[in-house]
Amino acid sequence: MFGDEVVAAISNRGNEVNIVRSIPATTADQTLYIMDISLASTLLPGTTGQRPAILAVTDRNDGQVLKEAVSLGAAGLLSINRPMSTLLAAIDRIAAGQPYYDRRLLQAALGAGQPAPSSQAALRLKQLTGRERDVLAAIVAGHTTRTIAATLNISTATVRSHIQKVLAKLGVHSRLEAAAFVLAHNRGEGPADIPAPRGEAAGAD
Repeated sequence: MFGDEVVAAISNRGNEVNIVRSIPATTADQTLYIMDISLASTLLPGTTGQRPAILAVTDRNDGQVLKEAVSLGAAGLLSINRPMSTLLAAIDRIAAGQPYYDRRLLQAALGAGQPAPSSQAALRLKQLTGRERDVLAAIVAGHTTRTIAATLNISTATVRSHIQKVLAKLGVHSRLEAAAFVLAHNRGEGPADIPAPRGEAAGAD
């Protein structure tokens, strides 16, 4: 039923929708795959080169599901209990090169407490240098240390150094918490207050 609603909602906007049972080795530009995260492990093997853009959906509400989505390189994660308008907003965000992670699932992944007040979060973000903001943007997009290094033309050791400084300035302990901090900084569903990394598209592997 959910799949039928998704197809109808996307088709009504004039987008082309195809139902596939596997992901081809090469994917056309501007293609986004929407799949249940429980099926991702069976659908993704066989892909080569740059991983296709994926919006994972789930009926789970535990913190582990976000970690699974990040490990898959998914450009987004959404609860199927969200209204269809939120799914469409997630699609538009990903199409614009920004990741989308369901805020409730982000909070579940953190496993604790409320995000920092907006004024405090903004102050912490302002402490970051330009390069640290680039690195943080790549973290939010779910990119690996190697990919960040190649994109920013710096060594992996330098990337790790920047990451440690970013974590310290934000007062968090992991990349996942850093991504959650940025995305929770915004009230509502707008994009996070961190620009996309220069020359890097969300979902690249």
